[in-house]
Amino acid sequence: MKKNSKRIILYTTTIFMLTAGATFKINKDKSDELVKEINEYTDNFTNDDFLIAAHRGFSSLEIENTTDAFSLANSKDYIDFIEMDVRLTKDNKLVLSHDDYLLAEGEYSVDISSSDYDNIMDTSLIYQNSYFFSHKINFAERSLINSRINNLIGKKYKLNNLVEGINSCSNKKIILDLKFQNNEDEFIEELIKELKGINTDNIIFQSTDIGGLLELKEKTNFRCQLLVDSKYDLMFLDDFDYYGIKKNLATYDLVKNLLDTDNKVAVWTINNSNDLDNIIDELGDSYKDVLYITDYPDLIATKLYYKQKEE
Repeated sequence: MKKNSKRIILYTTTIFMLTAGATFKINKDKSDELVKEINEYTDNFTNDDFLIAAHRGFSSLEIENTTDAFSLANSKDYIDFIEMDVRLTKDNKLVLSHDDYLLAEGEYSVDISSSDYDNIMDTSLIYQNSYFFSHKINFAERSLINSRINNLIGKKYKLNNLVEGINSCSNKKIILDLKFQNNEDEFIEELIKELKGINTDNIIFQSTDIGGLLELKEKTNFRCQLLVDSKYDLMFLDDFDYYGIKKNLATYDLVKNLLDTDNKVAVWTINNSNDLDNIIDELGDSYKDVLYITDYPDLIATKLYYKQKEE
């Protein structure tokens, strides 16, 4: 009886190990194939019919909102726009960061809105990332995303200012995401000041803050894009010419209506094939006419290319 039990355990263990080994090899082969597919497309890129925006720069390969991330995106022909986030310091200077609260070297928190420009620019920061993995992301893309995140987490960096960011994007159009914090007047005044002498024809100014964006539109001739991240924002679809729509709100009727009335439409943030497939299924033929904002521009550009090739 004991011998039979041991045999069963040994048999079960062997089958498990063989199955696990085979699964690992299959998954590794899929990951290698994805990387090969991306490299073949991007290395041999000539042109395409899609618009791609590198979210916070090429933020999956370099620390977001830094000149390294912008310069890398600037060097890629398949990227059309570079997006960056702008915040105002305590003494009314513009710096580039998505978050107000950041982790400084020494494991203490600093916040941009309560810091003077010179101090925050001189602070050594530690990069963090809290990416949420959906169970719908396939293994190959999960592996790619996880690898890139792990390569960046814990790295040291310093903030860049607005002019530094713009100067590192000389080959691309730019999207400035304005992070107002009940400081619209001071923010807009400083924005206009710092952009004096800079050609803004290739810059789109966006925000989720409708009041701040309307004020900017009233005071300047800047192209303003409303970030639609709730159904409430849909009340303001007649006030702008550019719209950035959160992926779960991007319906066929909404996007088609905006495009048919000569508006420009972006969707965000499209970071994997599942996101992309959902958008394509929802938008139908209109999927070719929107701007895709993504942390993974090489992946999304590749998948869009093969999608069109299948048609």
